[in-house]
Amino acid sequence: SCLWALSSYGVVPDAVPVYQSVTTRVTRRFSNALGSFTYSSLKQSLFWGSVTRAIDGVRFSIAEPEKALLDLWHLSSGEWSRERMLGMQFQQVDLVDRSRLDDYADRWQSPRIRRAADRWLRLVGDRAFEDIS
Repeated sequence: SCLWALSSYGVVPDAVPVYQSVTTRVTRRFSNALGSFTYSSLKQSLFWGSVTRAIDGVRFSIAEPEKALLDLWHLSSGEWSRERMLGMQFQQVDLVDRSRLDDYADRWQSPRIRRAADRWLRLVGDRAFEDIS
């Protein structure tokens, strides 16, 4: 989820050095020969919005782009202001379904997440992300 998923969709421009996942279990961090991994805890009611993919026959779940954004906003401290979002240099924002993001933000039932989603939707509507590319 979060930046790793967004990077895999091409919504953030850079490769992400940490594989970040969400889990209903305890938060954990570890590194091995394959990389650095973070498992961040979410309550069960927020554990949804993923799809199953396969690479070379290995199946895995990945957050939908809309859910990856919500997880990122939730797990990152502080307010997601217009400037902070522009600083992320989001790209290919058309891959994020606006209606689904709006619905998912309502489902989150968090004023901070709702504000972040509203800012994102305004920036996409204003085409602000395209202006910085």
